[in-house]
Amino acid sequence: MKFKAYLLFFFFGLMYSSFSTAQENKVIHLDKKGKPTKDEAQSFSYRIVVKDPAQPNLFRYAEFYTGSDVVKTTAWIKNASLPHTAVGEKLTYHVNGQLHTREQYNEKYQLVDTAYRYYANGVTESIKIYKPQKEAKQDVYFVLTQDSLGNKEVIHGNGNLRYRFSADNIEEGPLVNNKKNGEWTGKSKKSSYTEQWENDVLISGVSTDSTGTITTYDKDNYEVSPEYPGGINALRKIVGANYRYPAKAVREGLSGTVILSFLVEKDGSMSTIKIEQDLGSGTGEAAMDALRQVRQKWSPGILRGNKVRVAYRLPITLSLNQ
Repeated sequence: MKFKAYLLFFFFGLMYSSFSTAQENKVIHLDKKGKPTKDEAQSFSYRIVVKDPAQPNLFRYAEFYTGSDVVKTTAWIKNASLPHTAVGEKLTYHVNGQLHTREQYNEKYQLVDTAYRYYANGVTESIKIYKPQKEAKQDVYFVLTQDSLGNKEVIHGNGNLRYRFSADNIEEGPLVNNKKNGEWTGKSKKSSYTEQWENDVLISGVSTDSTGTITTYDKDNYEVSPEYPGGINALRKIVGANYRYPAKAVREGLSGTVILSFLVEKDGSMSTIKIEQDLGSGTGEAAMDALRQVRQKWSPGILRGNKVRVAYRLPITLSLNQ
């Protein structure tokens, strides 16, 4: 296809011409799970991130399948170290070069508008419309889902949906007017479950984990977000009180927003604190130091009656005028 050939030429041209002018660009090898590996023998794909002169606030991101150099992923991202900070169009491809997904992301890295997904044989797998809501939640309208032979499963929100969160995390059940109704079942590596839904409201559910432990739940403890004592504004006040503006940032007059990401563990503690968006001159590191000083634990997240680890993002607004 001319389109794919052009893309491949464009990305190789952009990436490798940038290598000759920027020493900091480097190839990162990834294993089958997408985790960085230093063992090239374990490399399933490799990642290249470079500054895009046409988009000064963004980085051009691309992954290629190791060995074939077929494009795997293309996107613009805000943080060179965090691939999930995609903004605008993101494309992914199968090993054979066929388009896999076409998605759009907003400035909060949320899926928006119409998303397309295709099988390796070129048949459309799904067409969905995403509408972001408050608290990072999204409404998803299922326009179409079908199997690899083109047999339709869901049409305009009606049918039997088989939803694949990942290769080993699948749930299925009936949709009526784009709402869950009747019995839904699901399974993953660690558990399986059966649920009864009515007009998109969970009536009851039973899950069984890998040890055989059975947990019952309903809409009240089906999905509960982590909560900091006193609410997120209380956490922001503590972080603000702990924050020490770096001297270099003060001299440079830096103001704006730093974004941190972290995990809320099952015991309510915070771990894996990272900088998602930085103003430079030590502002991100100072924000991490301020958050690390927080001692009070969160109420942990709950999914299907069980405590779970939950990823969280915390924007921190910095201003020298305050």
